[in-house]
Amino acid sequence: MHPPSPLELLHPDGVAGRAVVLGEGLPDALRRGLPEDGQGEAGLVVVAPSGGARPRETAAAAVRALAPDGMVYAATRGRGFVRALVAEGLEVAGGFAQLPRAEDVRLVASAESRVLRHALRTLLPPTPRRRVAAAAAPVLRASAVVLRRPGGRPPLEWLRRFAPEADAGRVILVAAWRREASTLVHVFAERRGTPVAVAKVGGREGEGEALATVAASARVDGVETPVPLRIGRAGAAHVLVESAVSGRPLLRELARHPHRVGGTVERIAGWLEAWNGATLAPGAFSRDAVRERLLAPALELAPLLPGAAAYEAWLRGLCDRLEPLPAVAAHNDLTTANILLATGERLGVVDWEAASPRDLPLRDLVYMGIDTCLAAGVRPARSAVVDDYLDGGHARALLGPPVGRHRAALGLGPLETVACVHACFLEHAANEARRGVRDGEFVRIAAILARDAEQTVERIAP
Repeated sequence: MHPPSPLELLHPDGVAGRAVVLGEGLPDALRRGLPEDGQGEAGLVVVAPSGGARPRETAAAAVRALAPDGMVYAATRGRGFVRALVAEGLEVAGGFAQLPRAEDVRLVASAESRVLRHALRTLLPPTPRRRVAAAAAPVLRASAVVLRRPGGRPPLEWLRRFAPEADAGRVILVAAWRREASTLVHVFAERRGTPVAVAKVGGREGEGEALATVAASARVDGVETPVPLRIGRAGAAHVLVESAVSGRPLLRELARHPHRVGGTVERIAGWLEAWNGATLAPGAFSRDAVRERLLAPALELAPLLPGAAAYEAWLRGLCDRLEPLPAVAAHNDLTTANILLATGERLGVVDWEAASPRDLPLRDLVYMGIDTCLAAGVRPARSAVVDDYLDGGHARALLGPPVGRHRAALGLGPLETVACVHACFLEHAANEARRGVRDGEFVRIAAILARDAEQTVERIAP
């Protein structure tokens, strides 16, 4: 089941039962997850007119389909449609702005200046146009309007059960970017310009426990992580509310200031070394355990890897020569989007749904290092960063020293280091392939490692 669309969460219960979309103008990311099947009245009617739609006829159809406690989301800049809906007896319950992210519109923010400014400054790539828009937030007009029947319950009323301090009229909703992820609701309190909490709807159900254990153990070296506040359900969807972590995504900061990449890598590597040292379990992974971690994804990826049979044999031989490996706690999705930079260079780390209390070492450091180089423009793709590292280029100069210190602190020999690096990329590549991305960046990296397996040993761990 796909996580709910942000638009369904506008319903007072967070569950529409059935949604009806009138028109072809709704962005794909907002349409995914809408319950459009079934019969009967609709808890959510979306008016997204395309060319030629008539306001009065569309408004009449919307009201006919609408359940007594339902909401109409009018995604149109044409004021004629909103006036027609009001003429049909509905009342305006709030204004919103649809904001593009990457290739699609994934954000819906309350059209209130401080909420919009926060969305534009922290949740979207820092293009010159968006920086101008952030400055102009007080005068930006809503691009969507929510309407209800007179006297009906307010939008997002369900949110007050999970976050009593929430001003339900001031939120940012973010569509899930993949099936197993969550739809996010950034929650603002009255007169606050930054979120006080984040509600994660749908997605994996173990993140609350990961926050209480793994994320809590990561609060070393001045790093902030979310605290779980409440867990429950909105309809069938799992809801986790966690404290908001302040800061701007590192992805934005490095895009604007790529020269800071060296100091940033060192800062994050220092935190990882402190955290891994605090959670170190020596000898926790036997040769057989490491063999399973390497061979399972390699066999799954075999149709996509050059010389797959030879690579499998090489991995088996590598495992036969390994010493037992230590275990450390791991975040397992340490991208520059999940690392926040706050005032005074303080770090925050969010999105702990893939975290593990005992995992192979080096995963977070290698994954973070590659993503940081990518965000700073060292190379245009993750696979190109890996090539550059193996060839002794700029990526090696940036990442080699922290990798070396990390190896020494954890007692990893060259073969153990190589095994951890291969395991990291094989597992990410297998996840990519399961989502149907057969030529993705991690699949390409796995192919690079498989093609030159023996020669990568010296290049990974000189």
